Amino acid sequence: MQELQVKTLFDAGSLKAAIVSDAAFQEGYILIFVNKNGERYVIEKQRGGERIFKTLQGALSTAYGIGFRSIEVKLEKAP
Repeated sequence: MQELQVKTLFDAGSLKAAIVSDAAFQEGYILIFVNKNGERYVIEKQRGGERIFKTLQGALSTAYGIGFRSIEVKLEKAP
């Protein structure tokens, strides 16, 4: 899901959580959003595929920019 679509869902009150997690099989982090039904969406690049953030701060800043003030961080390995 594109960042603009996520922002639209957030503004409509459809999203309940933002989670930053390790990217599987890659260095970096992914940003996951959870809606009120428990469905999960990963933010994507404009040309498709998961957006991989190089830094934890980059992922947190994007979630903050969308509107989230509480962001969960789940790490399997040390940053």
